[in-house]
Amino acid sequence: MIDVAEITELLSELQRSENFQPAYLGNDLGDEHSLEVTVATTDGESWVYQTGDNSFFGPCYFHPFWAVVWLHSDSDPAELAADLVQELDDLVEEDRYLNGESSAEEGDES
Repeated sequence: MIDVAEITELLSELQRSENFQPAYLGNDLGDEHSLEVTVATTDGESWVYQTGDNSFFGPCYFHPFWAVVWLHSDSDPAELAADLVQELDDLVEEDRYLNGESSAEEGDES
């Protein structure tokens, strides 16, 4: 499983970055105080990230499982990180299940 603490630290660093300023950010939602952050994985263990919409050429493009959040200046990095990791974990587990590599209720002994 991807370490939530690592993702939390990444998001915290991005929030503290001198580039995290309204003049440098913006999105289609008209919110200039946020940054799109995508985290991707292939195996649920290693991960890469990208900021902004780099759909076709960012480092995430080469991985099948993606999770995206909008990081705001008042966002809680730990909460967003937990959401990202849970979404990626769910995607990887679903893929493993569909490929017959795990049970739907892994660890369920009943």
